[in-house]
Amino acid sequence: MNAEPKKPNPAQQTIQMVCAVVGMVVALGVMFALRISGAIPGALFGALGGGLGGAVGLVLSNALVKD
Repeated sequence: MNAEPKKPNPAQQTIQMVCAVVGMVVALGVMFALRISGAIPGALFGALGGGLGGAVGLVLSNALVKD
């Protein structure tokens, strides 16, 4: 009855991490291109970009890596 949880695939984790970092960098680049500065906007843009990048990375890793 105690089934072990599925182990995460390192390739999928790498794709997700890279996409999250790229999303955060792109979002911060957009923030600076719009001439918005400050700690609070930086945190908001970074979190939004990282979250969206991670979501895109999840979809991309599921499509590219077959278990």
